[in-house]
Amino acid sequence: MITMDIKDLYVNLPIQGIINAIKHWLNINGNDKETIKQLIQIIQSIMEQNYFQYNNKFYQPKEGIAMGSPISGLMAEAYLQHIEGKHIKNWLNTGEITYYRRYVDDVIILYDTKKYKIQ
Repeated sequence: MITMDIKDLYVNLPIQGIINAIKHWLNINGNDKETIKQLIQIIQSIMEQNYFQYNNKFYQPKEGIAMGSPISGLMAEAYLQHIEGKHIKNWLNTGEITYYRRYVDDVIILYDTKKYKIQ
């Protein structure tokens, strides 16, 4: 069994990775190219205005997305689900891992120690 916590989730998410994940979700849901282009421009604009407030002071993270932004949770979830669909689903299908669950940034993975030895 492996348990993990994604350290500082929001500030560690790659903005370009988030944008690519959003493009993926928009494409597979049948949106037209112009709609996708406009939505991606909006998301890029939001990501560039990446500020948060704490103790009456404003901050801009050097990387990732702002904590506390109304859109941060949605962007993080879209990115993580994209990664899970790309990698975790394959590992489950091939039996490399036998169980995977994630709740926000907490992850549990079960694997067969007879097949794999993690160091």
